[in-house]
Amino acid sequence: MTEERTPSSCLSQFEELLQKVTFGRYKVKNAESIKSAQQQVFILTLVRVAQNNSKDLLQEIEPSGVGNCLIDACNRSNGRLVLRIWQGGARWWNLNSNGKDSCLLLANAEVAGYRLARKLFHLYYKSYHKGHSRDFPRICIPEVLLFEREGGGSNNNNPWAVFSYVKDMHVISEGTVLQNWQVCDEFIHDMVKVRKEFGFDEPHPRHGRVCVEHALEYAAHLLEDAIIPTHTIFFDIENENNAANESLREEIRDLNTNNFRRSGIAISYLDMVKLYQEKICQIIADRSSDCQNQSDRMGVFITTIEGFIEKLVSEAKTVDAFPLPSVLCHLDLQPQNMILCKSNNITSTAVPRVVSILDWEESCYAD
Repeated sequence: MTEERTPSSCLSQFEELLQKVTFGRYKVKNAESIKSAQQQVFILTLVRVAQNNSKDLLQEIEPSGVGNCLIDACNRSNGRLVLRIWQGGARWWNLNSNGKDSCLLLANAEVAGYRLARKLFHLYYKSYHKGHSRDFPRICIPEVLLFEREGGGSNNNNPWAVFSYVKDMHVISEGTVLQNWQVCDEFIHDMVKVRKEFGFDEPHPRHGRVCVEHALEYAAHLLEDAIIPTHTIFFDIENENNAANESLREEIRDLNTNNFRRSGIAISYLDMVKLYQEKICQIIADRSSDCQNQSDRMGVFITTIEGFIEKLVSEAKTVDAFPLPSVLCHLDLQPQNMILCKSNNITSTAVPRVVSILDWEESCYAD
């Protein structure tokens, strides 16, 4: 039997654990809720506690333990951490449905996505970008400091995790502040709700889209800053001489076990097509058993969808004909899921650079 928990109970659980692993040296001073479409997210501010208990003062915090990781992350970000509490499991891989265990599967996959992405960027800058100067900051992926499910947490539908806080240029540049660069939110706020696409004015249901004038430059930045670094490593991942391979494979196994429940096997284009086929077959079966749901409109809808699926099956064959390595996919690289920055030396109309990628809810290992 799973138990539902409130955000306050998750926060209390973290506070108890924080006191335990730091021997009472730190506490949560403030928890600020920030906007999230499906989950609960809080910016935590931790402060040092004056201690009078001589026994606590003598206790040593384990250098490689959770307590030390939390303290180090706090020191780098002026006492701030991020608490993420999963409350929904709708995503691309389950056709946006909240079924049994979907929240747990999403949480497990997102944590694996953060960890794999952090390793990939680290390896890329170390192995492929070594000695190359950049005129803009490197991407900094938040570190998973604590995942409740791995610490013997109770069986519940609201897992939580604590991440490092990275919306700070000092943290992003790892202590070497790049002159004139600063975090920039204006680009996110200037997104358009209705954009002309394929000759029509297309509305966006939530955040909006990048305006047409900036779309090409934005896409080019994503390709250079995010896609190439994360995909490059996979072209070399089968090289047995690559010492980092086993570590990467571990994260890949965790990632896809929590998507299609297949350990270490990439999700293919055809896998999704088969999922669509299963769903349309279920719709047809349900309609056949429901005498009141026999409208011509529904029949036209089903026939149309079946035609689309046939075209996707043909398209899948062309993908198989030109195989490339499977890669880590984010699938939602919209500005709201990233931290952007801009140089004061660049004109105000320029598209900012990506310095962090967040919200790996849809992350997977796929073709």
